[in-house]
Amino acid sequence: FSDGIIENIAIEDVGNDGLDFSGSNVTITKALIEKANDKGVSVGEKSNIQIDDIKLIDTNIGVASKDLSELKIKNINVTDSNIGVAAYQKKTEYGPGFIYINNIIIQDVDKSYIAEENSQIKVNGKKINSSVNKLFIKTYIKW
Repeated sequence: FSDGIIENIAIEDVGNDGLDFSGSNVTITKALIEKANDKGVSVGEKSNIQIDDIKLIDTNIGVASKDLSELKIKNINVTDSNIGVAAYQKKTEYGPGFIYINNIIIQDVDKSYIAEENSQIKVNGKKINSSVNKLFIKTYIKW
């Protein structure tokens, strides 16, 4: 639960999430996250996160927004991951997640986008139709 700025960060070999935000307002510029066992960037509990220039390599999920959070990304590269981008609701007291991306490169990713019902992913202004149910989400995400 914080407000802040993160610049020029490299995170490698983490057992869970690379960056994990709850109830936060943070701006991130130039980040590299490699070998994150769960999510490269996890945004939850009404957070508002802005990222400019991030590279994610070998993550379970590149970036995720959940529980009434908004994630805005400009210039993202996701490589060698199970899921590139995920938006969903985890906690019943909150609501869906929202992700807005401009300029994305996805390579060697099993599923580029997943969005649970009512959650939303927009890439370059266009809504991504990749609706999945809660069971699918729970299969891929450490609950």
